[in-house]
Parts: sequence; structure tokens; C-alpha cells
Amino acid sequence: MIACYLLFCYQNLSTYFMCSELISQVLTHKARFVANTGKILYLCVLNRKKINKMKRKAILSISCFFALLFSGNMAAQKLTTDNIALINDELVFTVQLPTVFNQAEIYHRVHHFLDNDLQPYSGGFLKDTVSETRCKITDYLEVSANMFSIFAWYMSYDLSIEYVDSLCVIHFGYIRFMEKEYFESKELWQKSSHNRQLNMPEYSGKDIFIDKSFNELMIRKASAKTANAALNRFNAIIAGIKNNLNRIVFEQ
Repeated sequence: MIACYLLFCYQNLSTYFMCSELISQVLTHKARFVANTGKILYLCVLNRKKINKMKRKAILSISCFFALLFSGNMAAQKLTTDNIALINDELVFTVQLPTVFNQAEIYHRVHHFLDNDLQPYSGGFLKDTVSETRCKITDYLEVSANMFSIFAWYMSYDLSIEYVDSLCVIHFGYIRFMEKEYFESKELWQKSSHNRQLNMPEYSGKDIFIDKSFNELMIRKASAKTANAALNRFNAIIAGIKNNLNRIVFEQ
């Protein structure tokens, strides 16, 4: 009788300890789960700013992608002689660049190009606001060269850029060409502190592009070659501005 009672107690105690061990394991796993959940929540709160920043970049990237996709021929747009417009006998080239950015961001991106990448022979700002920038630019244009001579010009022009939300409008106007030798002689004269202005022959954009009135004995189709060199320079400026407008992530 006593042996049966002891056997019964032993079985109950074994069951009790097994249950206790099982409960202990459950509580341990539960504690670990709670701790891990707490860590995850903590990390989410801690990195919320980073996550929001990544979201903004992702949204901007998607917006830029679709803007460039639906803007169609923006990347392929280039100035040609078909873009010529005459206003009061002055040649004007105009190009419009659609973009996803607002006025202030367009101004910032274009100004970065003007300050760092334009690299003219000389230039200065006539007007510079968040709605419009106007510059007077002089570029050196080498049209052709060989071992005996160089055919080159100094081309001056007004560069005007308008900033509107989602649109950048570029104008090239008041274009003037002066032969290399004449321009450099004029500069030397002015640097020597002469009070008298030295006048040298120059050609307007209309003279070169439309009338083709410049002829050089040793250069075939000199006006056409000069016009092509000028267009190449204008298109290089447009391409540089496009590049800054197309970049998704831009330095501040």
C-alpha cells in the first residue's frame, strides 16, 4: 500500500517538473520575442528619418524617370538652321527644356552650369534673378586649322535663360562675329590705355547665317562653316544645361 502511494507521488512530481520546465521554456521564448520586437520598433523609430529620406529619393527618381519618358524628344533636341528667328533684323535662337523641378531648383541647377562648366573666353551677368538670368558672353571659335594658318572667330552674344516651374527657356541673341586677328588687335589697343575706341569690322548673326556675306579666299563656304561652329557651341551649352536638369541627385 505504501509502495503504491510512493509510486503515485513520484508520477505526480515528475509530471509537475515536466510542466514547470515546459512553462519556463515558453516564458523564455516569449521574453526573447518581446525583446526582439522591442529592438525592431526601436530601430524603426531610430531610422525613420533615413527611411523617409529614401522614400523621397525613390519618389523623385520615379518622377524624373516618367518626366524624361514623356518629354519625348528632349534629349534629342538640338539647334539647327531651321530654328532661326529674326526679330528686328537680329538673329535669335530659342529652345525650351521641360523638367520636373520648380523655379528655384531650375535656377540652382542652371547656375551651377554657368559658374562651373560654361567656361567662355569672357563673360558677365547683366541680370541674375530667380526668374531670369542674362549674360554677355564671348567665345573663341576655331573653325578650321592647318599647319599654315588658323581660321577662327571671337563670337559674342547675349545668353538669356528664363526659369518657370517645370520649364527652362534658353535664348541666344545679339550674335556678333569678329575675326581672330581683328579682335586680338582691338584687345591690345584697349589694354594699352588708349582713350580712342578702335573700330574693327564685325558681322552679325544675320550676316553669317542668312546672308552668308562673309567670304574668305582660302576657305570654301566660310560663312556656312562659321555658322556650324556657332551652332556647335550653342548646342554644347544646351546639352550642359540639360545634363544638370536630368540629374536625379544633384549637389547642393
